[in-house]
Amino acid sequence: MTVDAKKPQQSAFDPLAGDLRQLVVRGAVVIYASQAARLVIQTASLIVMSRLLMPADFGLLAMVTPVYGLALMFQDLGLTQATIQRPQINVAQITAMFWVNVSIGCGLAILLALIAPAIGWFYGDARVTNLTRGFAALIVLSSLAAQHLALINRRMHFSFIAALDVVAFVLGVLGAIPLAILLRNYWALFALPLITALVTLVGAWVGTGFIPGLPKRERNMRELLHMGGGVTGFNVFGFIARNLDNVLIGQAWGNVALGLYDRAYKLLLFPLQQLSTPLARVMLPALARLQHEPDRYRVVYLRALQQLLIVTQPAIVFTIATADTLLPVLLGEPWRGAAPIFKWLGLAAVQQPISATTTWLFVSQGRSRAYMYFGAFNAATSAAAFFAGLPWGPMGVAAAYSITQITLRMPVMWWMATRRGPVKLRDLLDTAAPHAAASMVALLAVLLLRYAVPLDSVLGLAVGLLASYAAALLTLGVIPSGRAMLRESISFIGIVRRDGGAYSGPPAGT
Repeated sequence: MTVDAKKPQQSAFDPLAGDLRQLVVRGAVVIYASQAARLVIQTASLIVMSRLLMPADFGLLAMVTPVYGLALMFQDLGLTQATIQRPQINVAQITAMFWVNVSIGCGLAILLALIAPAIGWFYGDARVTNLTRGFAALIVLSSLAAQHLALINRRMHFSFIAALDVVAFVLGVLGAIPLAILLRNYWALFALPLITALVTLVGAWVGTGFIPGLPKRERNMRELLHMGGGVTGFNVFGFIARNLDNVLIGQAWGNVALGLYDRAYKLLLFPLQQLSTPLARVMLPALARLQHEPDRYRVVYLRALQQLLIVTQPAIVFTIATADTLLPVLLGEPWRGAAPIFKWLGLAAVQQPISATTTWLFVSQGRSRAYMYFGAFNAATSAAAFFAGLPWGPMGVAAAYSITQITLRMPVMWWMATRRGPVKLRDLLDTAAPHAAASMVALLAVLLLRYAVPLDSVLGLAVGLLASYAAALLTLGVIPSGRAMLRESISFIGIVRRDGGAYSGPPAGT
């Protein structure tokens, strides 16, 4: 019997067969559980590292990470999203994209090492030069793992992705804390992403079992690069929107002011990204499979969005209401100055879970050009806000960004994301409305609790957080659409209990 040598490889790259709803539900719960564990570890490590190191050390790292982040945008070229989104993909295409990623990654690493002195000169700090060269090595590690991680994501092996994410981060933390005790400087902060990247690289290669062949010319690469180009365009513009504030504050106000701003951002918006970004690993391959089933597509997206809002909104409201005590209690008195910045950023964080998920609509539908256009609009308006707020320091930047996010960028993004495809603007508004009401009640409940009981201890803050969730859930329970969302959450738990989503190892044939 003749066997097509390519067939096993191609089928091994396809998503798993089976009930899509169960795959999505189990994947979402696994991702939520892993990110909850990571968030706890991350928060604990943040508290420990903040007490061992000074704001200036965090400020130095924040000066370099924008340059590193920009390099990563170009290193990927959006090819990992192309791997996930394509209905069919083969070994030759994956191999070609792997070598494109690695070649660009090595080139960017060399370039970053060469321009490191200029970056140090820009900030007026020679330490930035050496730290920039250290981050150049991370670009190579990321390029070696990019396509392997995309393949695991494409096959919807969510348990493996979650386990690798948590294990890599835990090992990074376990390596960084002893170094912080010994060195008491910024190199301890660099150790965390370095160890995490190394563990992720090894795990990704083991998890796929895929060893790329030698570089060869692939005739279909132009189509893949076109798809990746739109995603890269959005990512580059998004990078500007997320990092120009750090560059401006660091250059104009110094590393201490930037350290306060960076911690406020990390404590509030970064945890949201830690929930929405991994959830995208579940939703992008699932929605890509439903491109030609609009009714199912709409239902799957809206249900995922509802569950994300249930998990995140009460916590956002709590942090805004208690910022002036939360930061000193968790991080220590030197960080009290970050509280006003934290509160202003909270205004932007309220809408973040919805806006983050609209990117799923662009990517899963292959609308890379519209995605890039919004990225350009987002970058231009964010940059204008940063410059407008800069004379008033980090708090001015946070205020200008958050106000323009709510009044300008959020409405435009929601409109652009729903102009085409199964999900309409009305769907987003109907989903957001009950959660907006629940958030207002939760905010009032926490403020009243603060008036009655001082929330100036870890135990007091824990009580306040529970009160926020209780008030939000009770409010959803009295709204008909909110009750439907809560019932869906319970059904998700039932699906997971009936059928686990364990990862069974790399697919045969790879």
